Amino acid sequence: MKLLPPILLLATAVLAALGGCGDAAAPRPDAPRDAAPAADVGDVVRIGFLVQQPDTAWAQLQQKFADQAADDLGFEIIHLPIPDRDAALAAIDRLAEEGAGGFVVSTPDTGLGYELVERARAADLKVLSVEHSLVGANGLPHGVPHIGFDDAKIGTTTAVVLDAAMRARGWRSAHPDTTAVCVLTDDRSGSAHARTRAALAALDAARFPADRVHPTPPPGPGDEPGADAAAVLLRQHPGIRRWGVLGPSDRAVIGALRAFEAAGLPADAAIGVGVSGVSALDEFRREPASGFHASVLLSVRAHGYDAAAALYHWVAQGAKPPAETLTPGRLIDRRNFKRVAREAGME
Repeated sequence: MKLLPPILLLATAVLAALGGCGDAAAPRPDAPRDAAPAADVGDVVRIGFLVQQPDTAWAQLQQKFADQAADDLGFEIIHLPIPDRDAALAAIDRLAEEGAGGFVVSTPDTGLGYELVERARAADLKVLSVEHSLVGANGLPHGVPHIGFDDAKIGTTTAVVLDAAMRARGWRSAHPDTTAVCVLTDDRSGSAHARTRAALAALDAARFPADRVHPTPPPGPGDEPGADAAAVLLRQHPGIRRWGVLGPSDRAVIGALRAFEAAGLPADAAIGVGVSGVSALDEFRREPASGFHASVLLSVRAHGYDAAAALYHWVAQGAKPPAETLTPGRLIDRRNFKRVAREAGME
């Protein structure tokens, strides 16, 4: 029997750890094009890793984990920023010129899906989306494999945690008329919209009075949800003395808390629960402590290491990833964030 090279043995082990990113067996003769025969193992596999904002803390960690996968499995990664449509299409052309077999893409502009995927198919490049599912011309998911977030579970968790914290402080029992919740919204992102919808449903299930739940969109089309939105809300409701804050990201929630601080609201009169966990790490270290209470730490490793490894297996061995893999996140607060961050490989 011919022994497999060590690199393929390691690749098989990682594939199993991913929880089923495809069967690495030889494809059937009638297999579709995206399950084509494996690349020549003597060639170095190259893949692209395309992100919209590569300088953010999340994207930097994501790319770091992707590089770790490349080191472990022996393939090459070409990192390219895609701030807009033209840059995304140009990046695909460059990857084709450099002999890449496919690319991982993260862009909140999901409407790029049709052009992006069609350009990739014309160049015979495989596509795996992370974080934001690409959509086709009909507005429905385009059908490329996707590693995303379980946004409904994440949104529900933030609201349940906030409600428990408000009850623990006696806000709901002793100060019901001066307690409200700011729910930062941003419908420009499908993930943000899904988290907001789930959070609002969870607050309703907890019987929080609907007239004191305030969905708050960004003031302008180019604004981030957070500080400006919260400042507007404060002016509209001067009688509220205790605020809960939910948002689709840590950054949005922290921005709102800063607006409350600037308006003279004490830190103990605000409770913020965010999503991501990356920005939360610095906020938990902040002294004096702000009203930032907890965050749902998303698995940046899954969206970096696992995504890059899954695409590599697809290119090298024809093992197409599952159609959709959703990650739920893990709750962190000031008590456990250092330990959880170490366990997640973030520190």
